[in-house]
Amino acid sequence: MIPVFFRHNLILSLLVLAIMLSIQNKAWAQEAPHPLVGTWVFDATTSFAQLDPGINTILDETPALRQQFNASYIGRTLIFTAQGEFTQQMANNITLRGLWAIEGQTLVINYPDGNNYKQEIGRIGPEQLLLIVGNPESILPQQYFVKQ
Repeated sequence: MIPVFFRHNLILSLLVLAIMLSIQNKAWAQEAPHPLVGTWVFDATTSFAQLDPGINTILDETPALRQQFNASYIGRTLIFTAQGEFTQQMANNITLRGLWAIEGQTLVINYPDGNNYKQEIGRIGPEQLLLIVGNPESILPQQYFVKQ
């Protein structure tokens, strides 16, 4: 027969072990967030350096067009939450919202109106994101972003 003192210690030890295992299982179950999660700001210097020289010449010769082009990109911010929500904030205070998902190497943004927008993820690192626009007519097919 086991003395009462040892039984209480055994029960207490088993209880502590069960709690520790439960806590550890919860920690293991929590996955690290996708590297896309966070706030990304458009990197104009790196992105604009990728412009086709012919397009750059046209923009340089037409200051109003250059200003409009710059305004459509500079100040753009992308926000991706761990819950799959997406927000794009533009410098002109326009905000677009939707849901994001990754399909292979493709970022898919689904908007509430049913439209979706796809971009290839060229590279994603801890501080830089490269999105490649699938439209061959895009003036800026490679868009770089810096994580904030």
